Amino acid sequence: MRQMTMLYTLVLAMTGVVSACERTGATALSTRGVNYVSAEAELIGDGLVKISASVKNAESDHFASDFAACVAARYALLRGFGFARLVTDSVSLTQDIRTATSVYSITARLPAGVRKLDAEVVAVNCAENGIPMV
Repeated sequence: MRQMTMLYTLVLAMTGVVSACERTGATALSTRGVNYVSAEAELIGDGLVKISASVKNAESDHFASDFAACVAARYALLRGFGFARLVTDSVSLTQDIRTATSVYSITARLPAGVRKLDAEVVAVNCAENGIPMV
């Protein structure tokens, strides 16, 4: 059990390091004006979920994509799944609202590929960064 706790702590720490690397230029000050407007999750096929997540006053597309990942993590956890893999992601900008439209495959086991997420780890990261999971 102790090894599992240490492994989980290491995964959380590494997630923070990766997140910091991916968010070059985004600081705590740059997220103050971001408003998480809306999010929707729609089951579109066997294990496929379409997420639409909108943010207002965001400096870059990653705010909308991160919001969509948080919604996907919550969706997976609520349905008893532990993992999701990003299939496709696009972000559109209309006036000052960025909308990420993402498709995730939701699975009980760790999926193959490089664009996967552990729903529990992402949920913790979302809570720490103040990103709602709707």
